[in-house]
Amino acid sequence: MKKLMHNLFASLLTGASVALVYFVFSAVVDQLQDFIWFTLFDTSENKILAIPVAVCGATVLAITLKAMAAKGHQEIGHNLTGFAAKANQINLNWLMRSLLVGAVSLIAGASLGPEAILLPVSYGIAYIIAKKIGVSQPAQFGFIGIIVLLAAFFNAYAAALFPLAFISFKKSADIKKSIMVIGFGLVAIATGLGVLRLLHDREGYIYLSPIGDVTITPFLIGIAVVVAAVATLIPLLLDALVVPLQRLYDRLNRHWLIGAVVAGLGIGIFYFLLGPIAYFSGHSGLGELLKDNSELTSLQLAGLAIGKLLITAWSLATIYRGGVVFPQLMVGMSIALLLSGGIPDSSWLFTLLVASFFGIFTGALGSVIVAIAFVVSLFGIPSLPLVAAAVVGSLLIKLLFRRQFAAKSAL
Repeated sequence: MKKLMHNLFASLLTGASVALVYFVFSAVVDQLQDFIWFTLFDTSENKILAIPVAVCGATVLAITLKAMAAKGHQEIGHNLTGFAAKANQINLNWLMRSLLVGAVSLIAGASLGPEAILLPVSYGIAYIIAKKIGVSQPAQFGFIGIIVLLAAFFNAYAAALFPLAFISFKKSADIKKSIMVIGFGLVAIATGLGVLRLLHDREGYIYLSPIGDVTITPFLIGIAVVVAAVATLIPLLLDALVVPLQRLYDRLNRHWLIGAVVAGLGIGIFYFLLGPIAYFSGHSGLGELLKDNSELTSLQLAGLAIGKLLITAWSLATIYRGGVVFPQLMVGMSIALLLSGGIPDSSWLFTLLVASFFGIFTGALGSVIVAIAFVVSLFGIPSLPLVAAAVVGSLLIKLLFRRQFAAKSAL
């Protein structure tokens, strides 16, 4: 009974803590991005200002990285399969330094999302709580922190329940134990979402306005297979772009200060060319793009897709820290809107968005299970026939590119 109460208390505390950290981190980053880039320096009206702002931001990030390295800060990455093996590196100081480096990177202008920062931090929060309370196997309990973060990102149970069940049964052959883990996970998810509702955060990290009435036809199901297959290749293309850009950056990076200026120049020039809709992780731009896409030409949508992919690759190749999932959703939406331009039909657009998002989630995270959870959370039950079709397209690409997907195991 005592063990059960320890686990229950740890679940409640983990849910509340992860949700609170997610909320505060996202709010601080969003507010400072808005203040620096749009209030202090109005880069939307004076686009050329994006270049010096990005250079200054990159310099501050480089100084932060040097300071953290001097203090012995180690990054443990964001591959979920490696967290438990590196749990001994995690302590409260590590959490605070990880949040600081991540926040500075995103505020500095990285075309990256917060997921790669908050995933290990959420794992670390759950791990530390479990260790302090005396939960057995705290390294495994840490995954509950990740599950809560997934629910918070999409403000939906579905985003976390599939991965929770998958992790529970994958990590343990004992059915009873797996069911208990799911139970504690549900407590943590409910607590986390409850905290977010108390804080009036009801939309999640990305919010898409209703698209309209949808009618799924066999033709659209066939289109979903093809579009999902193509979209699954986008993260692989991103990986391929990072390699030459990293080589170029390494040649120019003769000193940490020079490296910072070069990194910031790249970000600033891209933002100058693309405009504010392409800034940062792209999570706020998704809703704006979906609402105002009729104002953009086909050439602009194509340029946005290509430019966002290149600037995300540049961010990864240089000094910035962050995740690639949310920026690539901007790429996927741009392509979907480009393809839907000549056919003003909500069912057609819905199909393109569901299939492209599904492919990007699968390609970026390597998990069809996670992709199903995320897409259903975003688009609801009407998306299920299209999701089933998208699974076929994405699995085909995963089969053809097994080697490239070997290191992309999200769960």
